[in-house]
Amino acid sequence: MKDEATPITEADLYACLGQAIKNCARIRKDHVADTGKYTYSYASLTDVLAVVKAALREEELMISQPLRTEDGITYVDTLLIHESGTYIAFPGLGGPTKADPQAAGSAITYARRYNLTALFALEVEDDDGQTAAREANAAPGERTEAEKKVRSIIGRFQGDERSQFIADFKTEFGMGLTDLPMSHHGNALTWAKEWQPAPPSSESDQVAHHGQDDA
Repeated sequence: MKDEATPITEADLYACLGQAIKNCARIRKDHVADTGKYTYSYASLTDVLAVVKAALREEELMISQPLRTEDGITYVDTLLIHESGTYIAFPGLGGPTKADPQAAGSAITYARRYNLTALFALEVEDDDGQTAAREANAAPGERTEAEKKVRSIIGRFQGDERSQFIADFKTEFGMGLTDLPMSHHGNALTWAKEWQPAPPSSESDQVAHHGQDDA
């Protein structure tokens, strides 16, 4: 029978967590998801767990991610556990409880991955150093063939239609094409090819689109 580990204090446990965070390796976005309209890259829960568990093992720590439901919201918490039994509970991301098992499983997986990435301050990168260096030194419009094609599509639009495209682009990707990382240019091109203009519902909508013409 294995000897019981010496209990540690909560302060010691936080110190171990700090060391584990230092030991965490970077994670690559090696997986691609297809929404039907565009694709995007991401790091899987398996990839995140592999990095976290490797760092925790050196500190004799473990994690558990139990679920709890309150007022129709399902939460994923994260427990940081020392082998002696001392633990800290970190409340996690939650969302509406879903009746569809597949949708519920996807939401739980996302929450688990998100919580671990936040708790361990994980660095998730899209590109290797050489690609990042090329991106930093390249002028907007010259970084990738996909970016050139997106700008060509933008050039087909005029006036309100152009402003609407650019506004929708920023809503979809959270930034303009100039600031978009090279790793997302393929996604942007797929989205741009399928974009369809929707007429503004009122004059106020038309005014809102003006002034955002800055891709």
